[in-house]
Amino acid sequence: MQKINKKGLELKQDLIKIVKQDVEEIKETENYAEIGKAFDFWLLTNYFDLDKETAAINIVDCPNDKKVDAFIEEEENIKIIQCKFFNKIEKEVGGNEIALFKGCLDWLRKPEEVKKLNLPRLYNLASILSERWNEGIEVQLHFFCFW
Repeated sequence: MQKINKKGLELKQDLIKIVKQDVEEIKETENYAEIGKAFDFWLLTNYFDLDKETAAINIVDCPNDKKVDAFIEEEENIKIIQCKFFNKIEKEVGGNEIALFKGCLDWLRKPEEVKKLNLPRLYNLASILSERWNEGIEVQLHFFCFW
């Protein structure tokens, strides 16, 4: 295990502070009602390096979405993303949440099941995933947490 010295700890705390400020700013400037969607946007633009328009289009986060917050379709792969943004360090993410997210893959591969929920956007994405899955596309699940 790597030892974190005082300077390293201060740098880490500074980085956490910067990310939180960025996410709060995105919430305001992009008019997101929820901090979680702002974090989705931050991840898509910073980690996945999407431009603002593409990031906004790729955010799925809605009720009954089976933990799918974003869906990125690329030529060589599809990325399904779950993001958690916590304001309290006491929050924990357990194996159940990760297993539930992993289960979204089986669900999304059955577009007719998704259609029953009357979520047109997710139904469209499920149709894309199902078709591309049958073609042998690589599918990646990404689970992010930030405290």
